[in-house]
Amino acid sequence: MIVASATFLASLSSVAAELAPFRVSVLPIFDTANLYAALQEGYFKEEGLDVTTQANQQGGVIGIPGLFAGAYDAAYTSTPSIFLAAQQGLALRVIGGTAAIGSAPPDPAALLARTSDHLGSGKDLAGKTIAVNARNNIQWLLARAWVKQTGGDPDRVTYREIPVPQMVDALKSRQTDVAFSIDPFLAAARQDPDIAVLGWPLSVVLPNAQIANYVVTADTARKRPAIVEAFVRGMRKGAAWINTNAGKEPFFRLVNSYTRMDPSLISAMVMKPSQMEIDLRSLKRIEDLMAEQGLLTSEIDPASIAFRP
Repeated sequence: MIVASATFLASLSSVAAELAPFRVSVLPIFDTANLYAALQEGYFKEEGLDVTTQANQQGGVIGIPGLFAGAYDAAYTSTPSIFLAAQQGLALRVIGGTAAIGSAPPDPAALLARTSDHLGSGKDLAGKTIAVNARNNIQWLLARAWVKQTGGDPDRVTYREIPVPQMVDALKSRQTDVAFSIDPFLAAARQDPDIAVLGWPLSVVLPNAQIANYVVTADTARKRPAIVEAFVRGMRKGAAWINTNAGKEPFFRLVNSYTRMDPSLISAMVMKPSQMEIDLRSLKRIEDLMAEQGLLTSEIDPASIAFRP
């Protein structure tokens, strides 16, 4: 019996040793649910991967430097970080995009204000502060574009970096006048009578676009293409699981497991179909918006940064 048990344990160790380690920097929001689904359901192990995650609240601002420092193998990031990295000579490859936003609100993200302040548009925000998770990134970019599209001057607004989970508390405690909140935190805030939705920048500025992607370094894409493909396959399985279970109890439990939010609040989230496809048109639209805001000084062909096995 002891010999048999030792043989069994040795067999398990051998199987574990065959799994390729793959470390991912991720923002723990609804948009990354397919990653957590793939972990929960064992899809990565089916693909021969031992995937581990490191959650951060600033997406690519932390994740991309971590890639080049060797801390991660892949990172979830908003699209502007990819182009900014390319402009700095850092070679990245987009391996998959996340859920596309809709063409009309409600969206999975919104600008929130205190109900008592009676703010109505960008023209009301002169001298005000908007909380974003990172400057020169997607929230900052969309906030500025929304302010301009709704009659305001984005240069007369202050943009303050506040982690996503703390934004609503910062709004209520008057550390900021507006917060760019994301589901599942947005869903909870919308049930608070002291909080009002000021605007929906995603569908107003970039309707039907993807605004975030998973990336690896060009070096990883070149040297470990089979590993990258295995990760993408696992993510697509996770997306299929999300689309099957969205709005159901298993989905609520999954999102609760990494956000710690009440499942009853998670059920109020705005859900878009999960995916892992690369949308070159969305990449180009965001690149153009960045150029308009002065973030890019040269054109970058989106196809040149897309992963090709």
